[in-house]
Amino acid sequence: MKKIIITKEIKEINPINNKIVKSQVYVNVKECGLDFMLYRGLIKENQHKAGILFRMYFEKASIGGNKAIDLQKGRISGSKNVSISDSVVNAISGLHRARDTLGEQGYKIATYICGQDYSLAETREILNIKPRYMGERLREVLSDLADLYGYGNPKT
Repeated sequence: MKKIIITKEIKEINPINNKIVKSQVYVNVKECGLDFMLYRGLIKENQHKAGILFRMYFEKASIGGNKAIDLQKGRISGSKNVSISDSVVNAISGLHRARDTLGEQGYKIATYICGQDYSLAETREILNIKPRYMGERLREVLSDLADLYGYGNPKT
């Protein structure tokens, strides 16, 4: 697969003096479906940020391989003596709020595309969604996530 490399400016806090430092990084947009969709102009910046935050929650909730965590349902099941860190609990909470907001199908779309990096075509086939509707449905899901996570919808 051919790489598409772009430069991206990021802002970080220097831990020594607590000042914001800007730097340029190289990003292969083919590594992440959300990055590629943003690069191609198929989704907006706020939708991209929301999808990446969902992915962060999904990955954080997956750490440790705890069998009691059901990522499809976005909650902990069964076991009474589950010991997990606060950051994992926060990630599961973020997924649970997303599931409540998006509903069953919307959450599945977010899980496949944002969390597991499936393509639109793969997700459409798994969920039996019409080809012309899949892109629009993904943008709806990402917009709902953007509202949920505080990124809002910019005026177009």
